[in-house]
Amino acid sequence: LESVSQRGAMNAEPPTDAAGVAALAAIAPKMRTTLYPFQQRGVAWMVAQESAGHCPTTLHPAWMRLAAPEGQSFYLHAHTGEASTRFFAAPPPTTCGGMLCDDVGLGKSVQVLGLVLAR
Repeated sequence: LESVSQRGAMNAEPPTDAAGVAALAAIAPKMRTTLYPFQQRGVAWMVAQESAGHCPTTLHPAWMRLAAPEGQSFYLHAHTGEASTRFFAAPPPTTCGGMLCDDVGLGKSVQVLGLVLAR
């Protein structure tokens, strides 16, 4: 029996963003199978997750954020004990990562192969 999520996935629209369309154009001649629209969206999303530039700014791991009783934030360096009110950003990541968690039988393996081919 086909699950509700499988029926919904089969009706998904293919990606329309430029990076996703470009990634799919790059893998199309290399694959012997055609990806369903929901698989195309999955590949496009994974390519975007591996691209730098859209990840949120995070606190540098050497610093801890603490709050004063008045609610003001300050930062404490874990190794030196230095305190500051300045935010210390972590170096920008080169990837954001993510998890591909489709239901059984929806083609996670072929999506990952599509990601490999896109790279």
